[in-house]
This record gives sequence, structure tokens and C-alpha cells, in this order.
Amino acid sequence: MLNHGGLVKALIEQSIFAERLQIVQKAVSNRTTLPILSGIYVEAISDNLTLYATDLEIAIKTSAKAQIKKEGQIVLPAKLITEIVKNLPEAKVELVSNENENTLQIKSQQSTFNLNTLAPDDYPHFPDTEDTASFKILKKDFDKAVRQVINSASKDESRPILTGALINIEKEKIKIVATDSYRLALKEISSKNSSATQAIIPHRALDEASKIECKDIKITLSPNQAVFYLNDTTIVSRLINGQYPNYSQLFPQKFETTIVSNKDELLSAVKRVSILSLNNTPLKINTSSGKLKISAETADYGSANEEIMATTKGKDIEIAFNAKYLIDGLLGIDGENAVLELVDPLQPGILKSDEKGFNYLLMPIRLS
Repeated sequence: MLNHGGLVKALIEQSIFAERLQIVQKAVSNRTTLPILSGIYVEAISDNLTLYATDLEIAIKTSAKAQIKKEGQIVLPAKLITEIVKNLPEAKVELVSNENENTLQIKSQQSTFNLNTLAPDDYPHFPDTEDTASFKILKKDFDKAVRQVINSASKDESRPILTGALINIEKEKIKIVATDSYRLALKEISSKNSSATQAIIPHRALDEASKIECKDIKITLSPNQAVFYLNDTTIVSRLINGQYPNYSQLFPQKFETTIVSNKDELLSAVKRVSILSLNNTPLKINTSSGKLKISAETADYGSANEEIMATTKGKDIEIAFNAKYLIDGLLGIDGENAVLELVDPLQPGILKSDEKGFNYLLMPIRLS
């Protein structure tokens, strides 16, 4: 927990200070009803400068090495201090607070700024953390998983459960799932875990954690919060309460058609044809004689057609999808080939790669 009150005098490199401000800035609140949350809490202690911000949904704390001449705490207006430091020259930045006047002087070479500060005693404490279950994985695996699933989370706040991602910890693996009810992304990561649990984490917390560079990430889950440990940075997020949909029953067990094509060729073709897939006009996929035909047509603007080579197995099919959702799924695929498994034009298709661990379920659009 951070202490409160006192004078601050510190010296820190501009590039490090700017980077740390940018990290915590993502948790700053825009609520006008709580002006103190528009600030960043700064604590100078020992040989560290610690920055902390929260909007009461997510809290981010980060530390950096600094020369601390006088220990203390202040709260700075977030937008102003971030912009000021970002535009300072690459040199040492000196911070000196004036407790009597409630100001902070920021000096670097020929630049001097004097900022009004906010009362540190009014700032909420950094959340206490619990550890009901935890796991540690390579950060590159975490980042890849977030990149593959996060676009499938819903943006519709009327269904809050779907705005997050389900983290399902099993003994041998971790599953990360996101869906907006039109498509669903499932990522599996091999991991030896001591306990099994699950939680729904807001997509924002996962997104912010993925942006911070480090070798490993430790994630702990408790009944009310998730905590991300990333070297000198800690992110605490509230969980989303409720029952996540039973996604496993959505995956078909048997397929009538399998299409294998070069992922980059398919993605490029879909992007081109989608130019004519306006106002949710379906993007059609047809298989015939070892070729894959992609098309879209609108009464107002015309049509687009493209054929690419593909390996097909099973029945020929005509099926339609939302172009953006199909593109998102293809962007999530790593590996040379894209594999599309289909049952019929009315049941969901499964998009995956020749690499195991990622499945993207996509609901079709009914053709009239």
C-alpha cells in the first residue's frame, strides 16, 4: 500500500519517465464526478519512482529506478504531465514539489514547468491482492493468445459477460475464449497448473497487459479480481460476474466439407472482395473442382469475384459469412495454411491453421 503526504525531490531519465507515464495513463479515469482520478499518484521512495493510476475498474502501478533526494507522494494531472514529459529533451528530468503551494516543478535542460498538484490523501489505495489460483507463462504466448481472441469479444455493454474473455485454467492447459455470439475464438496454451479455476476478465485488462514488454507474465485469480505481474508493472482488474456461455457445445463434431488454402492468398482475396461487401452484404464462398470462389454482390454498386487454388475434401458447398468476421479470423491464424471446416450452409464453420491450439468458430449468414 502506498503511503501519503510529504515532499518530493527526484531525478529520472526522460525516456524512462515518459514510458512509465504512458503505461499508467491507460488506467486514468475520465469521470468528472471524481476529479482526483484524473491524476496519477507518484511516490518517491528509496531509489524508485512509483506511478499509479486507477478508474476503480482497473488499476496500474509501475516503478522505475530514479535518484530520490527527498521521499514523498504527490498526485499530478495525468494528461498534462504525460504530454510535458513526452516532449522534453532526452535528458535527466528533475522533479521538485512545493508542499506549501501544492505545486511540482519539472526541469530538464532549458525547460521549466510548474504544475498544480492534487491531494495525495484523497487518492484511493492500490487494491490489496489475493491469490486463489495462479499461473505463469511466456509473455510471447500470452500476447499471441490475446491477439488471436480479443477481437471476438463483444463491444455491446448491454451484455457485459461477452465484453470479457473467459480464462479457464485446467491441469494441463489454459483456455482463453472470447465471443460476441456471432463468432468465437478459442486459444489453448499448454501449461502445468496446480489448481483449476476460471474467470471472466475484461478485454481491456488483457489488452493493456499484452502491450507491456517482459519475458514472463504471472496471472493470479481471486473471486473478484485478476492480477497481472509484468516485471516492474502490476495490473489489477475487476472480474466480470456471471455465467459464461457453454461454448464447447457450439463446436460441430463432424464435418461434410474441408477446405485448405494458403492463408495469405485467402486473406488477400477476402479483403479485395470485401470492398463490395457493404452494409453487411454476405461474402459468399463456393467450392468446385478444387477451386475456391469468393464473391460479393450489391444492387447499388455491383459485384466482385475471385478464385484461388484450394484443396477441398467432401461435398461442394455454398456458404456466406460476414466479411469483417472472416478477416478477423484469418488475421488470428499463424502458419502457412488456413483450414475451413464446414457442415452445411446453416451451421457454424470452424477456421483454424495447420498449427494446433487456435480455433475460430464463425456463424454463417443465411442466403435468401
